[in-house]
Amino acid sequence: MIGASVIESARYLVVALEALRAEDKIRKAAILDMDLHYGNGTASLAESRPWLRALSIYGNDYWKNQAYRDVRKRHHTDGSNHFSVPLVPSGECDRHVLFEAVNRHLSWLLQDGKPDILLYQAGADPLADDPYSPLQLAHEDLEMRERMVFEFARGEKIPVAWVLAGGYCREIEKIVRVHLNTAQACWEVFSAEKHR
Repeated sequence: MIGASVIESARYLVVALEALRAEDKIRKAAILDMDLHYGNGTASLAESRPWLRALSIYGNDYWKNQAYRDVRKRHHTDGSNHFSVPLVPSGECDRHVLFEAVNRHLSWLLQDGKPDILLYQAGADPLADDPYSPLQLAHEDLEMRERMVFEFARGEKIPVAWVLAGGYCREIEKIVRVHLNTAQACWEVFSAEKHR
């Protein structure tokens, strides 16, 4: 179920980008995948699309119908236009580990030049309360993650769109809160820009 949903969401992102390219609205694009699980679907679709760069910052893996809570047990081969950043050691990943990974690797999306659009897969499942998550991340940590992503896009003047992803808590309000925080962070970052 999880493996299928990860591949499906990746397909939708790439289909959207292909449609924009077909209409000559973009030439280059980037996908930032921060769902809990490694973005293997995005990486595999990126391989045949040199105009696309895909970055996956993840804390759990799912491969051939097997879950890997410890990302040190699987290693993916990165390509010229897709790159993976496992949050290791996953059982000790707190806000500092996450923020360092985001700060260090977002600029990789610019290495072939600025993309015309950034699609952001904003996963709710890295939350510590999620049954699949081995990460020690609170709502406030994920909200800061969102601010970092939106501030990066704003600072680089890259249009950004995001999709809701992941989230398997029994208490649906916890998932909703993550996604509301994403919308709130986007609103605050970009409305602050308008008032400058």
